Amino acid sequence: MTSLAVERRRPVAGVPLLLAFFAAAVAVRSVLTGPPGAGAPLWPAVVFGVLLALGALAVGTPTRVSARVVAVGAVATVALVVPALVFASVRASLPLSSFPVWMAATALVAPAEEAFLRGAVYDAVARRWSADVAIGVAALAFGLMHVPLYGWHALPLDTAVGAVLGVARLASGTWVAPAIAHTAADAVGWFML
Repeated sequence: MTSLAVERRRPVAGVPLLLAFFAAAVAVRSVLTGPPGAGAPLWPAVVFGVLLALGALAVGTPTRVSARVVAVGAVATVALVVPALVFASVRASLPLSSFPVWMAATALVAPAEEAFLRGAVYDAVARRWSADVAIGVAALAFGLMHVPLYGWHALPLDTAVGAVLGVARLASGTWVAPAIAHTAADAVGWFML
């Protein structure tokens, strides 16, 4: 019997716990961030990231790193960044002096989002239904968790980004590849805002 068959028979443990962490993280982002916009303070993002990371740890999200995972992360980064470069007019970047602090927060939050969504949530949904459903659920959750920060108009774009990150999860077998892509794309995005 394959390990996948064994995993599918296991009960979906931790779903209520995942929902509780997701609700708490989105509530923190909604209440503490203030009105939608990219100029939000960073400390609510750090609290948000810590809550998501704790959620992923609480259900035992596994972590795997390999050359293949890094390569899938790099390809996904290109898939996220190139359309933005081609279809968006690049404006003056945000102040370079603010980049190190923002990048430090991003280096915590982006991997925490991926460990939670493309790790814990993806695994729970894929065990119960399928990888395709897991990609969709995690992508929609990704879009929804960004609404307090960017507003409802960004939901379709953020959900599409979540789908690309979900495909990277499927291709690599781990949440680490989408975490690489998410963090790198956010870093490039700083210079496009």
